Amino acid sequence: MLKGLHGLAPGCSPGSPGPRSAPAGNVSNFCLISYFRYLIVIDDVDDIEEEQWDTITSAFEGNGEGSRIVVTTTFRPTANRRSDPNGCVYKMRTLGTKDSMTVALRGRYAAELVQGSETLLRKCDGLPLALVSVARQLSSEDEPTGKFCSELSSKLGSYLEREDGEPNFARLRDVLMDNYTNLSDLTVRTCLLYLGMFPNDRPLRKNVIIRRWLAEGYARSEDITLSEHSVANGNFKTFIDRNIIQPVKISKSAEVKSCKTHGIMHEFLLHRSMCEKFIMCSHAPRDKIVRHLFVHGDVCNNKSSTMTTNVDLSRVRSLTVCGSAGGAISDFGKYKLMRVLDLEECTDLKDNHLKKVCKLWNLRYLSFGHSITRLPKEIAKLKLLETLALSKAAVTVLPVEVIGLPCLTVLIGKFKLSDQDCTSSSELEQLSRSKELEELCRTCKLETLAGFVADGRQKQGFLQLMIHMKNLRKVKIWCEPTGDIRNFDDLNNDLVKAIQQYTRAPLGAGDIRSLSIDFQGLPRGSLHALQDLYNHSISSHETYYLSSLKLHGDLSTSHEFVATISSLTDLRLSSATMSQDLLLALSGMPFLLYLTLITDEIESFVIKVGTFQCLRRLHLVVQHENPALPEIEEGALPELVSFQVPCKHLAGPSGIEIIHLQKLQEIELHPNVSQSARLQWEAAACNHPNRPNVLPFKSIDYLPKGQTRLCIQSFRTWASKR
Repeated sequence: MLKGLHGLAPGCSPGSPGPRSAPAGNVSNFCLISYFRYLIVIDDVDDIEEEQWDTITSAFEGNGEGSRIVVTTTFRPTANRRSDPNGCVYKMRTLGTKDSMTVALRGRYAAELVQGSETLLRKCDGLPLALVSVARQLSSEDEPTGKFCSELSSKLGSYLEREDGEPNFARLRDVLMDNYTNLSDLTVRTCLLYLGMFPNDRPLRKNVIIRRWLAEGYARSEDITLSEHSVANGNFKTFIDRNIIQPVKISKSAEVKSCKTHGIMHEFLLHRSMCEKFIMCSHAPRDKIVRHLFVHGDVCNNKSSTMTTNVDLSRVRSLTVCGSAGGAISDFGKYKLMRVLDLEECTDLKDNHLKKVCKLWNLRYLSFGHSITRLPKEIAKLKLLETLALSKAAVTVLPVEVIGLPCLTVLIGKFKLSDQDCTSSSELEQLSRSKELEELCRTCKLETLAGFVADGRQKQGFLQLMIHMKNLRKVKIWCEPTGDIRNFDDLNNDLVKAIQQYTRAPLGAGDIRSLSIDFQGLPRGSLHALQDLYNHSISSHETYYLSSLKLHGDLSTSHEFVATISSLTDLRLSSATMSQDLLLALSGMPFLLYLTLITDEIESFVIKVGTFQCLRRLHLVVQHENPALPEIEEGALPELVSFQVPCKHLAGPSGIEIIHLQKLQEIELHPNVSQSARLQWEAAACNHPNRPNVLPFKSIDYLPKGQTRLCIQSFRTWASKR
């Protein structure tokens, strides 16, 4: 068709009165249809060259007949790039459970067959091509049973990966293999194979994946201008863009927080990884030499012990445990090359195991779960450790030796730094230790510190030491009360110094600097550090630089400080009341893209034209029984694409005319909002030119699965609004 359009004679343009010199065949038809209402579908486009796309759009110009052009593609960038500025990109869902059963079982609904096919259909994950392949395989049997479905499920990975596999899966196999082999290089394919080791029934956190790739050395590039972190993020984006993995949880700033591979792709990756001895799972031990070991909790301890006995542990580069580890943690001394040790979900790890863990000299990534309560000082031996994740651990106090880890860049949890024993030390010795600790902080590479507890008691805790840490990019602080007013004064003074130092340097293009402070546990008015920072800014003309700020607590005197940070793009505030003064201060922030307000009550406020000029996502949570939303003037919020109002008692649009929000694409409501309120919002959405989706609030975090295709709907040829 594209060749035909390229050969279209100049005298036969769609805008001409008639086809004067149309080429023979189908091309002449393209000229003629410009006078009629038409529907053009261009299916499964990998990418379209700019010249080809211009040819298509010029050949089918608007004719006032309400015609449409639909293009489907599996590549998200292609969809976004080729959609008109006023067009829409639709994410097509896969089939639900009932429809999947109808396609795969073809009208067979015997109880034994339905029950036996559950796992098989779950792996198909609603993908039509996978379901059709299964249906053909079942049709080859005289009397397909649940047992046959169970056996087919266990062999599915082999059918998808082997070229000489079942012919009924040939087309599906070709599609999956194309997705894999068309990736740019070996590094990208290795990162994809790595995802095969994780169970597909639980979401994978993006940050964990990125950090593990970095720790494994799977994010290197021949391009010396690219950092490893940039390469890792680029690989992740590639998998999202190609719909190889699908988002599961989306942050309020539109970033993917967690994901999962499509069920059928996961089967392909798992089998291919195991065949290449890249990974081994406890439920299918096969080889003596393996690089990545995953122990699942549904395997009994005896089987786990037998599995690790038969494996050469000295070659293992990573160990991931979910549930009981059994023999996998009986002797950490056998792991000679271990780079990643993920024990966050391990249930039988104890504190007494940790001294052996600290002998794993090559370790780059380390995480613990709730069964760990303290870290030994021997952790100082892990000189190459880059990530220490304790968010699920019961560790509340960290040894100071952690600060001295020379390669540590990410430290996650909720803890204090242990106090040094000064009872038997002279004042001179204490001063010497203090200077040594400060020097360690100056040389440390820590970028993420999320986070620590500050209460004003410590003289050399994280709050005091962070002023010496020059590489910090993300900081989270919990402020907790002690009951002593002198501690409050010390806490406020230390916060002022720490925030001043942290926010002093200007941000370059693309730089990220995030600060989160949770002070909801403090008595009202006891935290005046933010007001002090504002006063200092006014008197000294000092500017604070942040890209993201999160505040949780009494904000009655904090609005002036927030308004001074003009570089903010992401702001999240949680307080009992949102005052007019605070909202007015926010409205003038020039670069704000994402705004979240969580409150019991919001004072009457009008969002006027000229304010919030760049805002794309607005998230309002008003917990009052009769929530009042801000009024939005016509022409305000010109860039808003997502309006999230998960208020359970919301009665309706509350006077908000969403038809004036020209770029609106989605509205999220509380899942338990009343039926009448939902119908009012849906009616308003139907009258909007973009027809924004009205979704329950959980859809922000858990998107419909199966975004295997994207649809570009061009509005170029529409004669009227929908």
